Amino acid sequence: LYIEHNYSQNLSVASLASMYSLSVGYFSKLFKQITGVTPNEYIVMTRITAAKEKLSRKNVRITDVATECGFSDSNYFAMVFKKSVGITPKKYATNHTK
Repeated sequence: LYIEHNYSQNLSVASLASMYSLSVGYFSKLFKQITGVTPNEYIVMTRITAAKEKLSRKNVRITDVATECGFSDSNYFAMVFKKSVGITPKKYATNHTK
């Protein structure tokens, strides 16, 4: 839940592990056992889900969506989005605007 409520922040596995007083390695191992994905994969999945929702609104800028979803670089956001969704954020916005 912490990741889902704070995906726009600068999240790191180290900061998440320290919240629970666990080593990064042990935290990552437990996280993957429970969720089936690594903490970084979960963070990215959460950010992409949020981005898809934001891109479906009218008149949004891709750069703004990237920043709002915790990506500091819009080019990296576009690359990760395309890898995850199969199309660019711009094309997604065009096809899914409400």
